[in-house]
Amino acid sequence: MPPNQEKRPRSSQYRSLIRFLNRPLVGNVPLFELAIVFALGLGFYYVASNLDLNERWLTWSEQYEQYELDELPLGFSIMALAFAWFAWRRWTELSKANAKLARIQESLLFEISQREKAEKVGMDIRNRLEKSILFQKKRAEQIRAIQEMGDLLIFAQDKSEILTIAVRYAKKIIPFSSGALYEFYDNNSLKHITGWGTLANSDVENSAHYKCWATRQGKTYTEVLTPSQGPLCFRATGSQQTICVPILTPKGVWGVLHFRQDSPSDELDSPVELDNTALENLSKTIADNLGLHIHSLFLREQLTLESMQDPLTGILNRRGLLKLVQEKGLLQNPLSALSVLLLDIDSFKQFNDRFGHDAGDTALVILSRLVSKLIRQQDIFCRYGGEEFLLMLTHTDKSVALLRAEKIRQSVEQHVLKIGDRPLNHLTISIGVATYPRDADSYEMLVKRADKALYQAKDLGRNRVVDCAAAQ
Repeated sequence: MPPNQEKRPRSSQYRSLIRFLNRPLVGNVPLFELAIVFALGLGFYYVASNLDLNERWLTWSEQYEQYELDELPLGFSIMALAFAWFAWRRWTELSKANAKLARIQESLLFEISQREKAEKVGMDIRNRLEKSILFQKKRAEQIRAIQEMGDLLIFAQDKSEILTIAVRYAKKIIPFSSGALYEFYDNNSLKHITGWGTLANSDVENSAHYKCWATRQGKTYTEVLTPSQGPLCFRATGSQQTICVPILTPKGVWGVLHFRQDSPSDELDSPVELDNTALENLSKTIADNLGLHIHSLFLREQLTLESMQDPLTGILNRRGLLKLVQEKGLLQNPLSALSVLLLDIDSFKQFNDRFGHDAGDTALVILSRLVSKLIRQQDIFCRYGGEEFLLMLTHTDKSVALLRAEKIRQSVEQHVLKIGDRPLNHLTISIGVATYPRDADSYEMLVKRADKALYQAKDLGRNRVVDCAAAQ
């Protein structure tokens, strides 16, 4: 043995020998079992030879020879081998059963893991499906709210109703904590009209439109703030997210619809959270609806104004007068006097024949301007037809009405009518006066009494004021 090589322990040598001898037996079960039997037999022989069991048995069996016990060692040896074989077979079967159970256990564990994965995938699919259902439900509610808003806006009668409806539904559709509506005025600044949340007060700072990014770009402007950067839009200061949408009409930018999220919102963190694109589209839909109906209202008012306004003089016509009487509920309070003055230009046909219709139109315009300067803001003045004008004096009794009628007649008579630089004849007018409820209890009857007084003034020589009570 080399001097530097350590001596291996005997037990280690035995294990190496057993592994060497056992190598051919691996995978060959019958040969392996036979080897075990021989090993047990050799083991029994080794124990019996070391303990002299055979000699002791022979000595003891000679004492009981008549019982033929000398054959027992051989029988016990065979029985021992049989028991050893039986025990080995049982141990082998148990090993196989354990191996099978181990495989079954491994299979069950694998199946359990696969089921857990499947359940996890199923839970994920269910969560995504529930999220999708909630999202679609939220979108359906928003679309329904937009439709309801549009239906109400169609029947809105004035700008106040339009803005009220728009703000009410904007709060439902856009899940932001604050918002406001701004309108252009003086062609330069944005004026706060209405709002909610932190922007509800009317003292919110106004701004010149050049500071508003939405109006500068002519499209929706969104700003999401982070701790590391400041806002570009001054209205976004102190907020988490801001959306500004220009309200566009065919005549240009009418105003701005502003949405602002001041603090984290449970609704924004919910499974139905909307991304910026969806929020911008919804905001634009609201602003487009608002702009469309504001312009529609403008067109309706324009048409109404044109239908109620005399195109030549710019004052009310007969239709406009009747509409105002109905809207303001005039002639419904017998305790409040109201007087009607019916004016007519004297000899207007001869004036037209002499100076031409252009001069006649100029005379009508000058008369309407002259009378408009002599009446109060609450009085109603209209061109009743042709060269006839009607003046309705609210809260005015008969005596005051006659005085004011005379003042108007004198002012017209003293006014020098000119067409360009050429002076024309002085105009004169005749006026009939009637008062509610003293002379009539309805609008139609009141005008009829004033018209009768006007004709009386014409019959008496024109250029005079006649009370209907004195007219025959």
